[in-house]
Amino acid sequence: MSQPSRALYIFLKMAGIPFESKEIALRKLEQMSDEYAQINPFKKVPVIDDSGFILTERLEHKTNSYFSKKFYV
Repeated sequence: MSQPSRALYIFLKMAGIPFESKEIALRKLEQMSDEYAQINPFKKVPVIDDSGFILTERLEHKTNSYFSKKFYV
């Protein structure tokens, strides 16, 4: 698990925010697949799909703020 993914995972768990995790095999370069690129054209992890609203690793600094406001944490 990448450091940004781990930080987000810990934040969501500690805040009690429900989520569905999907592991990406970084060593097998699954994040470089065309399927993954449709979700995140930068091919970075993590990527969050919140009912169609996509947050990517490029916006990592905003994810905690986004979820804090959405779930009043």
